[in-house]
Amino acid sequence: MTGGSMGVAVSGMKAQANRLKFLADNAARASVTAGKRRDLSFASVVTGHNSPGGVTTHARHYISEQGSVVGTDSSTDMAINGQGFFIVSAGEGAGSNEKFFYTRDGAAVINKNGVLQSPAGFIYRGWDVDENGQPITADTGSLTELVPINLTNVTGSVKSTTSISQSLNLQPNATNDADFGSNLTVVDSLGASHVLKLNWQQTGVGAWTLGIDDIAGGTVTQGGSAYANIPLTFDGNGNPASFSGSSAGTAMMPNIEITWANGATDSDIKLDFGKIGESTGITQLAGTSSYANSPKSDGQVLGINTGFSISKEGLVSAQFSNGTTKDLYKLPLGTFINPDGLIEETGNVYRASGDSGGCVLQAAGTGSAGAISGNSLESSTVDLAGVVTDMIETQTAHSINAKVVETYKNVFGTLERL
Repeated sequence: MTGGSMGVAVSGMKAQANRLKFLADNAARASVTAGKRRDLSFASVVTGHNSPGGVTTHARHYISEQGSVVGTDSSTDMAINGQGFFIVSAGEGAGSNEKFFYTRDGAAVINKNGVLQSPAGFIYRGWDVDENGQPITADTGSLTELVPINLTNVTGSVKSTTSISQSLNLQPNATNDADFGSNLTVVDSLGASHVLKLNWQQTGVGAWTLGIDDIAGGTVTQGGSAYANIPLTFDGNGNPASFSGSSAGTAMMPNIEITWANGATDSDIKLDFGKIGESTGITQLAGTSSYANSPKSDGQVLGINTGFSISKEGLVSAQFSNGTTKDLYKLPLGTFINPDGLIEETGNVYRASGDSGGCVLQAAGTGSAGAISGNSLESSTVDLAGVVTDMIETQTAHSINAKVVETYKNVFGTLERL
């Protein structure tokens, strides 16, 4: 019985010493981005009926625990609110040649090649996207379709004008032959701005025509014909009664079609002067012919890259000085049936195992994957106050087991002297 007691006490000392190692490791993980705590579970050892057997330990990983999300000043920092993992690789090569890992660490930086990487050097992977922010690949479930997030290929951004809205007043005169000139600035596909000359001519009571020319020499047409003598009329309240011969509620002036002299792609620009019967756009009222406000155009001249952002859906976008935004990549998130079964590797990354199950790619913001928070990082799940408390408990248990061993030695020594 005494020898059994000593064996039980020794197993207890070993178990508590092992736990102390895990607690020390947890304390070190307290400052690790998205660091996950680990612990030991204790299980009894049975050596026989009514015989002391001691204890054994098993490691427990709490990888699925969500850490607090805190804001940062870096536009490339990101955190996950959910069960997903960022997909990373050891290198920047094609997906078919790389080994993939998974991480919650979103402290991303741009490396010397302009590629987004983790502090440990792992390369973040995502889908190439089209102009609507949708993945180009049809196989969004394949890891090998993911590419490095390369931010060096971001050039200047332009947006050619596709629509213009304008509010202005045309003042009639007693002889019904008033005329008024106004200008509109538009942007072509090369980012160059052009001034269009609008020529308004009164042709009768409440009746006008519009002609448009490009001051720089481009050819302005509508429906294949010159943009000239396009009629519009006004009602007795000075509101539009018809545009281009139509009084339908949806009537508008014809689109402006422009063939540019500088070789830019032809433009087709929607021209909005308000609605029939409303004073929301063009009017014919007493006073002066003038703009009511500045024209509203969606065109943007050349802008330089001013930064990047990451949306909750995982879209990595570039911002430009002209106010435009361009979607570059979309970060997917990997999910697992049992994330606590992942195997941890050096560098704050994990690899799949038989216990975790395979990786299932999901778009951020869907299912259990969770959403991505830009300008944020996930804190460690280690509670330092809890670690200190557990260390005191572990030390006490270890001391008690050591006392049992000491008592056994004293008892055994007394027996030997008898």
